[in-house]
Amino acid sequence: MPELPDVEVFRKYLQSTSLKRRVRDVRTTREELYRDHGRDDVVKALKGSRLEDTRRHGKNLFVKLSGGEWLLLHFGMSGFLKSYRKPAEEPPHQRLVMALDDGSNLAYDSQRLLGTVSVVESPEEYAKRKELGPDALSDRMSAERFAELLAGSRATVKSALMDQGRIAGLGNVYTDETLFQAGIHPRRRASELSGEELEEMYRTMTRVLRKAIDFGAEASNAPRSWLLPRREEGAECPGCGGSIERTTISGRATYFCARCQPP
Repeated sequence: MPELPDVEVFRKYLQSTSLKRRVRDVRTTREELYRDHGRDDVVKALKGSRLEDTRRHGKNLFVKLSGGEWLLLHFGMSGFLKSYRKPAEEPPHQRLVMALDDGSNLAYDSQRLLGTVSVVESPEEYAKRKELGPDALSDRMSAERFAELLAGSRATVKSALMDQGRIAGLGNVYTDETLFQAGIHPRRRASELSGEELEEMYRTMTRVLRKAIDFGAEASNAPRSWLLPRREEGAECPGCGGSIERTTISGRATYFCARCQPP
């Protein structure tokens, strides 16, 4: 599932290709994507509006419309954005297509239909309504706030980091990467971590997320010292040369090195 770095890459892509353009027409398919508002509401809000600004909160992308509302895009397991001009460039599973006033099209593609397209009052209202925690890279986050959000959890640190009600943005992949680089075993209880460990984990999380944005959130572009390109049971650990192990935590496949991340 696209996580914070992926969504930030999508946000920058939209900024560079489609921002300040007016929506001339809208084409939609698959009603099930329009979960919070009906498809007609989304089309009505988009038609004639300019794409004024963008914002990210965790795994959610928001686009400010000149009509006053915000377009919400959540990308599910397989969603992404594609700007194109020629029919031959159309992505294969486009579910929402905005025809823009410069002759280009901006498509929301989602093969598995697990995302969400909606219009909302504001990113703040949506985050409050969905009970989302602060964005992991927002100004509202700090080492102290991070420690407060995790210290009270009796869940495993892996589960606590992935809880969008605590911190918005981390999913399975970048949680594993953060814990690997911080040297913390994923099954440790969040409430049992020391203040020093929580501070190091916060610094590691912010470094991992920012670096992932820099390399386009593509595993093939990740540094060789990262776990990301080696998330496979039995793969060689880039830290110690041992073997990467796989387990399941809260129903999610979890990869770690028992040497680098002792229990």
